[in-house]
Amino acid sequence: METGTQGSLSAPVNTLSDVLQLHRTTMVYYEDDKREWKMQRERLADLEKWVLETISPHLAEVACSPSEGVHQWYINLKNRTGVTPDVEIRSARDKYLAALQQATKPPKDVKAWVRNWEEALTRAKTVGVKVAETAIDWWDAFSNAVTIFGYGDWARSYNMVHKEEIITNTLDYRKVVNDFMDCLRLPASKPKVVAKGVFPTFGTEDGRHDEESDTNSTQSTRDDRQKSSSLVERDYRRHKRQHSDGCQLCDENHTLDRCWIAIPELKPDWAIIPEDKKKKANERMEVDPSLKRLVQALRKKHKAEKRRSNRNKAKDKPDPGKRD
Repeated sequence: METGTQGSLSAPVNTLSDVLQLHRTTMVYYEDDKREWKMQRERLADLEKWVLETISPHLAEVACSPSEGVHQWYINLKNRTGVTPDVEIRSARDKYLAALQQATKPPKDVKAWVRNWEEALTRAKTVGVKVAETAIDWWDAFSNAVTIFGYGDWARSYNMVHKEEIITNTLDYRKVVNDFMDCLRLPASKPKVVAKGVFPTFGTEDGRHDEESDTNSTQSTRDDRQKSSSLVERDYRRHKRQHSDGCQLCDENHTLDRCWIAIPELKPDWAIIPEDKKKKANERMEVDPSLKRLVQALRKKHKAEKRRSNRNKAKDKPDPGKRD
């Protein structure tokens, strides 16, 4: 081993152990690079396979030459089939409008329609379709659709509760979908049948016809009852003329005998009536005795019909102690 002269710096000398250590370190780097290269090749092979399986044979022939890499394939495919922004907007708009056109009649699967509408609206909002930008636009379309499906009461109630959010465009359509799905999960109720004539009778409390109560009523009672019934019917006709475009009590788009404020028993469990709406209706009844009389008659009639329905159910229910 050579050393420098006294007073000078010693030159570095490579020993055998240094050479072996350098060789081992170099091999470690080489093996790491080899593993990364192999992994990259495997992933590129998977990508190439996926591209060739998902495009048509014609596109594979003209845009994916085996002599070119995946990067060049991407450039070739984009030049050949790339979608411009205007085409993307038209496609999203057409899909959204197609979902609305399917709502001209109740679908077999309401949940499937709602999911399809949500996906179409999401895509339309992402690319900036005008008819899907504001809550007023998409809520009107959605509420009209679910009304056709038989959920008009839910739509009207939801509109009352969230009217401010709709106007200010702060209502989230995802929340609307979630709330409507909750409504669909509730037990289905049979639609109520409206009898011919809004007020077939306002006579006895239990809803029976005058003939059934003749034996227990005097002539004067019958005359008073008929007078009261005529008075209520007169009130109804007058209010109907004054409020031909909506409910006499809450101004919503339904008849008074379907109003949840007039007859609270009609309101579903999921519905919420704003307190200011109730207060306004009560004030309207206080200043209009004929309207109050009309509401009281409707409530009385509804209770009578409910009692009669319960009696009929009790009759039809089999007696467990009775043998055939």
